[in-house]
Amino acid sequence: MKPPPILPLLAAALLLGGLLPAIRAADFTSTWDGSNGNWTNGTSWTTPGAPGTFPNNGSPTPTYDAIQNAGTLTVNQAITIENFTLSSGTLNGPNTLTLNGQMTFNSGMMSGVGTTQANGGILFTGSNPMQIDTRTVNIGDGIGAAGSVTASWTNGFIGNRGPMNVRSDAAFTTSFDGSMQGGGSPTGSLNIDAGGSFTKSGGTGTTTIGTDGNWFFFNNNGTVNTQTGTLLIGGAAGTHTHTGLFDISSGANLNLAGTHILNGTASVTGAGTLIISGTVSANGTNAVSTPLTLTGLIQGTGTLNANDAVTWNSGTMASTGTTNILTSLTLSSASDRTMQTGRVVNIGDGIGAAGSVTASHTAGLLNINSGSTLIVRSDAAFDTNFDSTIQNTSTGTAVMAIHPGGSFTKSGGSGTTSIGATGTANLLFHNNGTVNVQTGTLLIGSSTSTHTGTFNLSSGTTLHLAGTHNLNAGTTFTGAASTLIMSGTINANTTVAVPMPLTLTGTLQGTGTLNASGAVTWSSGTMTSTGTTNILASIAIDTAGTKFINSGRTVNIGDSVGAAGSVTASWSGGAITNLGPMNVRSDAAFTTSFDGAMQGGGSPGGALNIHAGGSFTKNGGTGTTSIGTDGNWFSFNNSGTVNVSSGTLALGGGAGTVAQHSGTTLTGGTWNVTNGASINITNGSNITTNGAASTVMLDGAGSSFNRLTDALNNNQGSFTIKNDRDLTTAGAYTNSGTTRVEDSTTVMTIGSGGSAAYTQTGGVTALVNGAFIDPSVFNLNGGTLQGTGTIESNVLAGPGSNTIAPGLSPGALTINGDLTLSSGSTLAMELGGLTQGTLYDYLDVNGVLTLAGMLDLDFINDFQNSLANNEILTLATANSAIMGSFSNVASGSYLTTNYPIALQVWYGAGSPFGAENLVVVIPEPSRALLMMLGGLALLQRRRQVRTATFD
Repeated sequence: MKPPPILPLLAAALLLGGLLPAIRAADFTSTWDGSNGNWTNGTSWTTPGAPGTFPNNGSPTPTYDAIQNAGTLTVNQAITIENFTLSSGTLNGPNTLTLNGQMTFNSGMMSGVGTTQANGGILFTGSNPMQIDTRTVNIGDGIGAAGSVTASWTNGFIGNRGPMNVRSDAAFTTSFDGSMQGGGSPTGSLNIDAGGSFTKSGGTGTTTIGTDGNWFFFNNNGTVNTQTGTLLIGGAAGTHTHTGLFDISSGANLNLAGTHILNGTASVTGAGTLIISGTVSANGTNAVSTPLTLTGLIQGTGTLNANDAVTWNSGTMASTGTTNILTSLTLSSASDRTMQTGRVVNIGDGIGAAGSVTASHTAGLLNINSGSTLIVRSDAAFDTNFDSTIQNTSTGTAVMAIHPGGSFTKSGGSGTTSIGATGTANLLFHNNGTVNVQTGTLLIGSSTSTHTGTFNLSSGTTLHLAGTHNLNAGTTFTGAASTLIMSGTINANTTVAVPMPLTLTGTLQGTGTLNASGAVTWSSGTMTSTGTTNILASIAIDTAGTKFINSGRTVNIGDSVGAAGSVTASWSGGAITNLGPMNVRSDAAFTTSFDGAMQGGGSPGGALNIHAGGSFTKNGGTGTTSIGTDGNWFSFNNSGTVNVSSGTLALGGGAGTVAQHSGTTLTGGTWNVTNGASINITNGSNITTNGAASTVMLDGAGSSFNRLTDALNNNQGSFTIKNDRDLTTAGAYTNSGTTRVEDSTTVMTIGSGGSAAYTQTGGVTALVNGAFIDPSVFNLNGGTLQGTGTIESNVLAGPGSNTIAPGLSPGALTINGDLTLSSGSTLAMELGGLTQGTLYDYLDVNGVLTLAGMLDLDFINDFQNSLANNEILTLATANSAIMGSFSNVASGSYLTTNYPIALQVWYGAGSPFGAENLVVVIPEPSRALLMMLGGLALLQRRRQVRTATFD
């Protein structure tokens, strides 16, 4: 038994499946004899029942079917038949062949400039190539209902070099993984008219259309359905223009290779995947509502709305149009991606909730080139989890912008993610939303970038701002355990808080205020413009090279809020050119540990101002640290403390000034020189007067204050020499402030060889730990002489109020000469125990002691609570009988102390304890008690008198 014929069974199956319309039976069937000839040559046709005729329908009868199995058949006039089968050979000619029924195309070629009008559809089913060469093939005529005409491609290769049009009433379906190619010149095309459709309904592999590199056009103005496998459209040649719909079923792929133009509202829908591996020009408003994979080029002047997930593996987005990423964007391959020539890519549309649209950059370079802009909108979050690079490799400026509400996050990679720091042109990075640095370093090298947003830095991370950055209102930095590096140009145009450690190597400028509450390292660069830099924790000025503070910039170290020394500045390397004021505030301590230089550098001059409570210390470098000595305008203003413990601190020079050096007076500030170091004011007069607000201490042999050391003759403030720092004045010395001479190895000699007078009109002269003052005479006209040391001359008390107070609670004072007190004098003695010069005060006068004025006795250390019977305390001795007397206690009388306890006082002639001694006797306890009670009664009586008076 013979097997049934394959084609009739296939046709029957298609018919039953609804893929082909019912084939209408014609009156006659004509078969071409395989020769080369015209259609109208009846002798070349075999037509049973109508011999000698050629197939061409009558009106309305008879009707014909035609079969061509070989030869070349030329349609030399308009022909209308029912069904036509082309199994081999060539159908050509300039005229139209109209088929009311179906065409079965098994093999062969349709050529010529004519038209095959297939109003009943076409069955492409040959195993051999089916060729169309310049001939127009219309599937449907656009009159009937959509899908009323069907074309079914079930097998074989279609070589199409002529236009094939799927009209509005037609549906073209392919059920396998076939191939339709142009095959060479002239160009071919497959055109889906509005209302028409092309469907890949079968085959799990790839159906290719126009992919062989020859010219071919696939134009979809209707609907293209990809239901299975992959539909690949386009190749190296040919432009495909679309205004219609592409629908991709779940699990299927549509791959647009070659060049495609999306006009009008051309769109893509479905649950499958759109692959753009060629060039797609979106010139309308084009929606892609299916997952999109990009490896090619998106361009055009219109808008492409990607409503589903986008995977950008490689390729380019270009032209002046817009790509809107409305669900997600993934950049996951190692290949480069590029935006160029003005393309705008929006991640998000600013409508949804924050973070509802995502971009994930996990591999590969992202190039934003030549006028293009990448915008992370308010509903979007851009995340990179590796050490990525985003750059501009063209010649024009490009932009990456984070909108308010949007975010950019470096979530992975322990190295550096770079934005705009590499490449060949500027990439502006604008953060008006939030930038999160969660790992490694984020380097933003853009120029010029403007920010109003937040930079969040996790612990251990670094944000590096290279390029040029405008920090405008709203700019915020958070993350105290991270690091901020400013190596570019930073315009702080508002008040900006930097809570983390800051490394400055670039230019800090702008009209606003930068508050650095973390540690600052200033390694190089410039601070300029009229703004302010507030250092609120610490600043380390290190490394070689000059740092600049330009005119108008104010640098505050400290803010005068914290405790003294709670803000620190450490200067260990490089010169500083300072044309703007640097203020060391009351809570700050500025220390330099090397021989550096801070100069004005030009006009207008700069200033280093040490505020009250603030300090400047040179504690390293055995050479010279110079401040304002280069001849340019510079002011050094010390209202706080200057400490020099190593080398020389040189101040002023040329046009430079020291604010406290006024004529021959040092008007203020504290100046401490230790360890053989020196302060050298390089210009101006010698300092003869230490003003009332000035404090000077010379500590250690060789310690020097050049303008003051050899010229000082009038101390109104505080002047101290100590630790073997001997001093010989040029002449007489007047003190109305505090003069301290400390330690047994320190001698203050007044005039050469002690030839000049020391005159005190007020204040204090204090000798500490056995120090010496050697004048020709010590004139105590006011104030206090106290301490534990020696005056190597007569001491003459003037008529004004003056006090001699041996010890420093308590101690011994020696006068190697006469001591003459006056009516205005007070000899103040403290009693704290029974040991002379140690527990109670002692005055040793190696000459004549002449008493006058008052004796003041005060108990200290609770000694009044442990008094012993009849103890004798010798308070003073002289080389001869004490002369004169106290106005408040005669020898042998009692003097009430501060508790009050009365002590018997003896001195001079008639004293049982020697005329040369000043003695107090501690009374017996009973007498002391009576005297205390008497004293209390006296106090009570005084209170009663006061009460009566006020009543």
